[in-house]
Amino acid sequence: MEKLIELDIIKRVVLITEENPIKSKKGLYYIKDNFFNFWFRYVFPNKSYLEIENYDYVLEKIKLDFHIYTSFVFEEIILESFNHLNIPFNPQKVGRYWDKDVEIDIMAIKDKEALIGECKYWNQPVGIDTLKDLKQKANYIKDYKIKYYAIFSKAGFTNSLKALAEKEGNILLIDVSKNIL
Repeated sequence: MEKLIELDIIKRVVLITEENPIKSKKGLYYIKDNFFNFWFRYVFPNKSYLEIENYDYVLEKIKLDFHIYTSFVFEEIILESFNHLNIPFNPQKVGRYWDKDVEIDIMAIKDKEALIGECKYWNQPVGIDTLKDLKQKANYIKDYKIKYYAIFSKAGFTNSLKALAEKEGNILLIDVSKNIL
């Protein structure tokens, strides 16, 4: 694993809340390069079908969960671009949070304050239910006071969510179709 990390093929991701990330036993490993990731997810497992030129079958298999694959890539793009976003504070750390009960796509922390975010790579506008789910996830964050919520969307937001975000003031709605990351 160390050699693959050194070659910049995989990366180790630890919880944003880890005090000592290098010694953490909660790390997960991911393929860094999207081309390799695509290859090992879709091409390599279907190599025999491709060799006999059964392209339609492979294409149908890819179509079944390509939206899941692209949603993970979308999250990575948001994480990599986070420093270029206009958020209300300058975070010390940006990353992910997960445990057995919850997964938070984006979390930014500074001292004991936090921003938690959700990434939605959907073809329809994101609504209030996503914000409710995000606030529910915030209940699992015990050591940080949640100051801000952020939702990143491929296709914008419903008018009701926009109105609520304007009213509450601590909700950031980032429509990536209108913002270049």
